[in-house]
Amino acid sequence: MKASTSERPDLDWSQIRETLTMVALAVVQIKASMSESNESAERLSTAVTEISSNLKKIRSSYLQDNHTSEEFDQIEQQIQKSVVSLQSNDRLNQRLEHVADSLIDLGYLIKDPTKLYNPNAWHQLQEGIKNSHTMEEERIMFEHIMMGASITEALEIYRHHFNNKPENDGTDDEIELF
Repeated sequence: MKASTSERPDLDWSQIRETLTMVALAVVQIKASMSESNESAERLSTAVTEISSNLKKIRSSYLQDNHTSEEFDQIEQQIQKSVVSLQSNDRLNQRLEHVADSLIDLGYLIKDPTKLYNPNAWHQLQEGIKNSHTMEEERIMFEHIMMGASITEALEIYRHHFNNKPENDGTDDEIELF
């Protein structure tokens, strides 16, 4: 029986090169998505700032006519919610930047034969990734993955910590309206 060409090993093929190509693709997709998201968030931030500024002017003249400020309070609450959403987008972009940077670092490690099979190089990479996490929930999730938790288990742990996070978590993430 004759072997088909798909069964013969391709000596020019490299799993490391293919892995690095896929890592590069993931990084490019992350960076492109972040760029689009940042552009949109900047436009929204500018619009919210202008709305807030105009609202202050209108409110000042409106209240001089002895009207109540209830409608203005509602609008300011909506603006505050918009600011919180923008801050969430910023945190998302920071996380994605950490992921992209980690993938780039992983690619460099895999590409370097002196590091690929060096446990210390892998440990340094892992410590760098761990130290890049700015939120406690992410650090906890990282620790669980490193201890052998599945992706599903790590996400459940993350969601548990995220959903049980107090409103004021001491991070000084005060919301300041323009």
